[in-house]
Amino acid sequence: MKQLKNPILLLTLCCMLLFASCMQPKPLVYKSVQHFGFQQHGLSNSIVTVDLNLYNPNKYSMKLKNTDVDVFVNNHHLGKALVTKKSTIPKLDTFSLPVALTVDLAKVLPNAFELLFNKEVTLKLTGSIKTGKHGIFISIPVDYEGKQSIR
Repeated sequence: MKQLKNPILLLTLCCMLLFASCMQPKPLVYKSVQHFGFQQHGLSNSIVTVDLNLYNPNKYSMKLKNTDVDVFVNNHHLGKALVTKKSTIPKLDTFSLPVALTVDLAKVLPNAFELLFNKEVTLKLTGSIKTGKHGIFISIPVDYEGKQSIR
């Protein structure tokens, strides 16, 4: 009888650990944008590089696998943000994430006049970031909208 209790207890503990490890992580919190730059200039498309400062509210670190985030400025689609390198997201800390943004200049030029005279823009990020740990990756939704200074 004693041998039967130990496997049940072990199985129960394993199930509890599995359940706790599969909890949905909290979304990353957007803080700011820094270090604007151009990686590639083109007539139709350009690649803009920026560093996103984000905060991880989770009590564990994660590996960043990829992103699928659309960027909007003043409700105009600017392009898709791609992670330039895989990185580790520290637990309960702010970190910098280098991002490459492919920009369609045909969509930006009609709004360039508006951007020249404003001190801030409305920045909107929507999509998902795929993160995980120990080979198990899940998508965390990204949904941010706020004012961003451009001066």
